[in-house]
This record gives sequence, C-alpha cells and structure tokens, in this order.
Amino acid sequence: METAFPKDIQDYYSWWRRMNALYHDWAEEHGVSEYTVYVLHTLLEKQGCTQKQICEEWILSKQTVNSILKGLGQKGYLKSVPSVADGRKKILSLTDAGERYARKMIGELSVLEGKVMERMGERGRKQMNQSANLFCDLFEEERRNHR
Repeated sequence: METAFPKDIQDYYSWWRRMNALYHDWAEEHGVSEYTVYVLHTLLEKQGCTQKQICEEWILSKQTVNSILKGLGQKGYLKSVPSVADGRKKILSLTDAGERYARKMIGELSVLEGKVMERMGERGRKQMNQSANLFCDLFEEERRNHR
C-alpha cells in the first residue's frame, strides 16, 4: 500500500535517526555505548531492579544488558543480591562508586537536555511531547485495527 505522505514519513525517519545518532555520539564521547547510558539511567532511577526490568524498559536484549552489567560489575559499580521473593533472580543496584559515576554521567546528559529544552521554550516542548504521544497513540490504534 502506498502512503499519501512519503515526504513526511522520510522526514520522520530522518529526525529519528538523527536523534539516535546524537545520543550515540554523546555516549561515545563519554567512553560508553548509548545502551550503557540507558542502563545507568535505570539503575539510578530504580535502585533495586532486575535485569529483566532493564531489558523491558529499554527494549534491549538480555545479552546486551548482561554484557553491560558484567562490565559495570568488573569496575566495581554494580552489586547484586538474590531476590527475597525469588532467589533465582538478582536484584541489581549501584555501589557508592557506581552511583557517583552514574550521577556524573547522567547529570551531564540531563544538563545538556535541559539546555535544549529551555531553548525550545514551553510551547515547543509541549508541541514536541504532544505530537510524539499522539503519533504513538495513533500507531498503537492502527496496529490494533489491522491485526
């Protein structure tokens, strides 16, 4: 089926790829992958989570997250303890050194994002978020309607 909006869809893919590249490049400048940034963000936000929760939150493979967690553990940034509810699962959290490392990195990213958001202005931020949420809502609706 041919779409009535090929230019708009190409523009959408263009800015989506560009945004991913910007985050990729920022992470690379800080010596990590963007996936490591995502994992650190979750570990900071949810002290005491599982590998599965990280995978689900960022839609990352178990292998990718496991590799990142292993690297963080080798640097002394991660601790894990068996879950009280299910001893087969490990509850992950940052060590003090890991928390300092993550707060510095995520803090720098947050400052950058904050400066961008400030320059966009309230109206621009609202438009961006409303449009992105509308696109997601309608995408989900269309998927449901065409199953």
